[in-house]
Amino acid sequence: MPDDRPVEGIDSKLFWRRVGGCLKQEKRLYIPGIVFVLLSLGSAMFYPQLVRVIIDQGIQGGRMDRINELAMIMAGVLVVQAGSTFLYNYCFQLAATYAVCNLKRQLFGNLLLQEVAFYDVHSAGELSSRLQSDVGALGHLISHQIPEGIRFTLMGLIGAVLMVYMSPMLALVIFLAAPLIWVGTQVLANLQRTQSGRVATADAKPG
Repeated sequence: MPDDRPVEGIDSKLFWRRVGGCLKQEKRLYIPGIVFVLLSLGSAMFYPQLVRVIIDQGIQGGRMDRINELAMIMAGVLVVQAGSTFLYNYCFQLAATYAVCNLKRQLFGNLLLQEVAFYDVHSAGELSSRLQSDVGALGHLISHQIPEGIRFTLMGLIGAVLMVYMSPMLALVIFLAAPLIWVGTQVLANLQRTQSGRVATADAKPG
């Protein structure tokens, strides 16, 4: 019968400190990745301004020579955006691969240092199930969620500055709604983590 006892929670500060240690080891890749994220966001926000200038100065202003000039600049911006997007994805994914490999090496190294009595308490199936599920989930966190979090955080900061500049009232409404959205996502995330831990523990139990 599966054990229905709740899974003990993990100290979030300790968890993020350890994850931060894994990421810190690969800062030589994360720092350039953040730079490329900024370059990609900057080019993405500059592109609509070029379209506006083409319409205002080229089409409505009747300056066809200006259209050709701005079109060349637009092509250059697209190339920069595509290149920076590829490079920040490359940096983040490579850093995540190295971080997960180092984590697996540390985990298996610690298992080899355990005494025989440890394996009398924890079966091989339990250890394999937990290692596969936990390392897989952590790998997904490092390779996808954290890079996307960095990207959307920077996008949100830049967008917030632009909103305050263009429409302070609209920015105030969004700022008031943001905490409610954050609380809702945290509740759902905690529920998902608890259920995932219960499933992993149930799968590791024999019978």
